[in-house]
Order: sequence, then structure tokens, then C-alpha cells
Amino acid sequence: MIDNLLEAGVLNAHGKITRRQTTFWDIVLTDSGPHRVHFRRKHEFFFHGEDFLGFVIYDDHPLLMDYVEEWRDFIYLASTVEDTEPLISRLSQAVADLTGNWRSVYRYLNSCFDTQALLQSGNGLLLAGPRTIVDEISPLFAEYGVATSILKGMPARGAPRVLVLGIKFRCRRIVRVDNTSAKHDVLGSGNRHLKTFQASPEGISCL
Repeated sequence: MIDNLLEAGVLNAHGKITRRQTTFWDIVLTDSGPHRVHFRRKHEFFFHGEDFLGFVIYDDHPLLMDYVEEWRDFIYLASTVEDTEPLISRLSQAVADLTGNWRSVYRYLNSCFDTQALLQSGNGLLLAGPRTIVDEISPLFAEYGVATSILKGMPARGAPRVLVLGIKFRCRRIVRVDNTSAKHDVLGSGNRHLKTFQASPEGISCL
């Protein structure tokens, strides 16, 4: 049953993405045939090849941290950093640990400026991210004698879900999954119907 497939996930499901459009993907699973996954409100996606092993939808996943938490913490530098490489390395490791290597610190660093130059200048916006990440890395600056200030940022952006197909991921809201050979909405009409979810997926990490 596709319902069980979606609720529990099939970690060893072999499949192939046969068509990719903005609002849907067509996939073929070895054990259950062709299906169409519909999306809405795409946040992000990552695609790496057509074949995949594993079909899982997550309500709780490190990739979703960026969407379900407030980005209320923006770190501004208030003093210079002499030796930048150790601090950048510690920040990178902290983000990797918090997200299970799904995210890089460079997703959150200020991309408008070179990080080392910014740290050495001693002023400006260094980083913006979800509360969990900022709370975890903030103490690292004190260890290196760096003064910072933290300001509020963006509010949480709903409760998306993430569809993970092997190593691929897509971040968006899933409207429904159709068994294209049966020509019906395979999720059914109960309150587990994905069309009724206000929180939906995004990508592999976020579908």
C-alpha cells in the first residue's frame, strides 16, 4: 500500500525519477510501479541523478530546522578575530554535528563578504540562522575572545515536511501522491491525507 509506504517509509525501496516538473515528480518504484508526487510552495531541492534507494517522508528532520524555527538570531561582530581559521573550523563542525551533516555552516554565513576578512574587520553581520544553531555556536565566539551582538530575525515559515529519495532531497509541500496506474489519490481521504496537512514536505531532505 502506498499509504504505508508514505507513513512508514521504505528505506530499501528501489526507484527511479522519470520526470521532474516544478509542481510534481513522476517516480517508478520497483515493487509498486509508477507514482506521481505533487508539491506546493517549494522551499528548496537538491537533485543528484535519477535512481534512488529509499523513499521516506519526514516530519522531523535536520533540514527542516531552517523552516520550523525562528531565525531570530543574527550574529553581528563587535571585535576583531586574530586567528580566523580555528574559529571557522569550530563553527563548521558545530553546524555539521547539529544537522547530521545535512547542512554546511556556509549556508548561514554572510555570503556577501569573505568570512575571514569579515572576522578580521571586527564589524558587520557574520551569520544568520535558526535559533538552535545560533544558540549552540554563540559560546564559541567567547572562547576566542570575540564580542558579538544577537538580534531577532525571520519568524518560522510554517511546518513543511521533507521527502528523502536516497541521497536526493527536495524541500516543498507535498499535496498528494498518485498511483498513476490506478489513476486515484493513493493517500485516501482520511485525516492522514497529505492534502489536508498544513505541514508538508520539501525535498529529500525537504520535499
